[in-house]
Amino acid sequence: MSVGGAVAGGMASSNAAKKAANITAQQRAANRAWYEYNMNLPYTQRADALESIKKAREIFMERNRNAAATAAVSGASDEAVARQKEDANKVIGDTMGTIAAQGAARKDQVEEGYLNREATLAEQQRQTEIAKANAIAGAASQVSKAGANLAGAGAGFPSSSEAKSETPAVEEKPSIEAKEPNGENVDENGKKII
Repeated sequence: MSVGGAVAGGMASSNAAKKAANITAQQRAANRAWYEYNMNLPYTQRADALESIKKAREIFMERNRNAAATAAVSGASDEAVARQKEDANKVIGDTMGTIAAQGAARKDQVEEGYLNREATLAEQQRQTEIAKANAIAGAASQVSKAGANLAGAGAGFPSSSEAKSETPAVEEKPSIEAKEPNGENVDENGKKII
């Protein structure tokens, strides 16, 4: 693998790790927002709780009407009417107590869910960091191998000092000697050789 390939692979891995880290950060922010919303939401404002309260009030109103009608017809004492109203109020109190208990249980579930998601996201982030570290180590290893391969490929070539000693000397052209008719030796340019 070439140095360029190792660097490109390392950069791609780093970009993927950054994207994974950003996704984890977004998931954490969404988890936190979900937690804050659900922990701060009054349980009595949930649709199921509102329906329970509405039914309890309807029962309360029905019992009060019945108590008033019975008292008018039978001439029941004020104490009997008060007892009926007390029983109706008890129904509403019991309903609110049940809703409060459900609200506390719901908050426990929200907290447990939040903590479980946070643990999962922390593990994802840890795995991303491990992958990032492995990618960096792998890229560094590939660059090191590529560098070693380049150095090894250069081992087959002579060094500059070896190249000088093994380079053949420039051949000098032998001079062509000729003899003049007078018997003197001259070179190819006609110069007299001594």
